[in-house]
Amino acid sequence: MRRGTTPTLTISVTGLVVSDLKTIRVTFKQGNIELTKTTEQVSVDSENNAISVPLTQEDTLMFGSGAVNVQIRGLLEDGVTAIASTIKSFSMDKILLDGVIEADEV
Repeated sequence: MRRGTTPTLTISVTGLVVSDLKTIRVTFKQGNIELTKTTEQVSVDSENNAISVPLTQEDTLMFGSGAVNVQIRGLLEDGVTAIASTIKSFSMDKILLDGVIEADEV
């Protein structure tokens, strides 16, 4: 993933049926920088048992180049059972021109 881009991160889930989640939190963390996307901001793909997390330019620009950790936490439909995934990491690549690109600049 590159800083300043607008990727959608698709996270395949094992050991749990994603449609059984009532509440979802996907947290990205690098050092002291933390970003959490909530149930309303992600989409659940029941067919592929995955969660898709769209990121904005502002989101990816929060992080420097290097490793970024990501973890899913949530509550099942019973509203009591809480889950937490294994923490995974991915590489955030640098860009040459920093900042958000606005539509009128294109």
